[in-house]
Amino acid sequence: MKIKGILTLIAVLLIAAPTTTKAQNWFREAAGSEGGMFSSHELRYEAFGSWGTRDRKNFSSDRPGVGMGVDYFFTRHFGIAADTYLDRFDWPTHLDISGVARWPIEQVAIAPYLFGGFGRQWQHVGQWTGHIGLGLEWRATNEMGVFFDARQVGADKTRDFTLYRLGVRFGF
Repeated sequence: MKIKGILTLIAVLLIAAPTTTKAQNWFREAAGSEGGMFSSHELRYEAFGSWGTRDRKNFSSDRPGVGMGVDYFFTRHFGIAADTYLDRFDWPTHLDISGVARWPIEQVAIAPYLFGGFGRQWQHVGQWTGHIGLGLEWRATNEMGVFFDARQVGADKTRDFTLYRLGVRFGF
């Protein structure tokens, strides 16, 4: 129960991080950020729908879900991400941490990316997971984009599964 409280606090702090345009611009200027649609020192939130190829009880049924996350890019190409998703109303069920490498193509406002990391699942079957995936983000504006990605998840107690996500990323 204690770990749930700590993770909930971390999630609230990440969501409440300063994201005003003025604060982000100040941080980028202070850190010497690169310009363009995909810049360094970029903080983005994401909301997405998900589709998992099996449920958390290790049955063979696919499951839709919803999730949210936060991404921070230290440079134009490398960053970290944290996300959680659920397929029932029993949050938090899972938390994933990823390292992300992206290759922005400014002329068409897209950025293919690779990511990998680890996660922890608490509900139904408590277990550790590892994942690797790839995706594509298209930016409509500097503040908002649409993304799609897929990850293969290896679980230590249940069968491996694939998770697909489609959503929006936004900054303020």
